[in-house]
Amino acid sequence: MEDALARHPRAHRRSGLGTALTIDERVGTRIILSSEKADQVLELLLAQRQSIETELGMELEWNPHPEKRQKTIRISRHASILDHASWPAAIEWLTKTAVAFHASFAPRVAQLDLRLPT
Repeated sequence: MEDALARHPRAHRRSGLGTALTIDERVGTRIILSSEKADQVLELLLAQRQSIETELGMELEWNPHPEKRQKTIRISRHASILDHASWPAAIEWLTKTAVAFHASFAPRVAQLDLRLPT
């Protein structure tokens, strides 16, 4: 299987696209839009929200903190770092979700027209 990152290596740099894992009684994956074009990228991705969520098979949280400059698209679920027995399931979910996020978002971001309007 061809690696999605290898197919879209510039997607990250073009948009400030990044992923992060959270562990605070939750484990999750998020897309972080932190470039000066974050608002523009979020708007363009929101136009594809239904198809992205259908493709991923999950409902995402879109820009939970609109007042912030950095924009985020995320999903998380409960997982206690103290419950060692739950680690395998949490790691499996996190791995599958992070890979699916990248496979869904990287080609979309790579194809965005991010030129400034004239």
